[in-house]
Amino acid sequence: MAAHKEKVKLSTLLESSTGFKVVPLTDQIRQDIEPFVKQAIVDYNAGPVFAGRANEFGNHMEGVLAATSNRFVKPRKANGHKQSTGYPDLRFQSDDTVVYPEIKCFAQGSELSQMRSFYLSTFDKITADAVHIVIGFEHNNKVLTGRYHIVDMVDKILTVKVEYACSNKDLYR
Repeated sequence: MAAHKEKVKLSTLLESSTGFKVVPLTDQIRQDIEPFVKQAIVDYNAGPVFAGRANEFGNHMEGVLAATSNRFVKPRKANGHKQSTGYPDLRFQSDDTVVYPEIKCFAQGSELSQMRSFYLSTFDKITADAVHIVIGFEHNNKVLTGRYHIVDMVDKILTVKVEYACSNKDLYR
């Protein structure tokens, strides 16, 4: 088990935990997915503005992006079952390459914030060698600015945060 605050490369973590390789993002794949990202911005900004909590905005944009193409699907676990929570948000097919996009929204001007915005807890939905990306949509008061990032996660370094938890069932019985 990794130690608290230890640094670990995402690709190393996923490959050792799942047996599947993390593949680098290519210009061809970026060009394949980018029109859908741009269309999601147009579709969302056509209204209405998302009324939910700011931390749920990314979940909403996941649906907006998925609606731009049937090439975006909810990933399934190896046993074929659906799981709505956990990493990654979506699965996208770019020719013969699987892409796992994680969708995030960030406030305009917050790109240098130290606030945690990406985390992993389960790997059940990773079932193939794949490109892992974060698609970050910039917003100002939940109106998309038109700026976005497509981040290749292959070389990203994560900080381990050891956490102990208890379910409601265990807590209240």
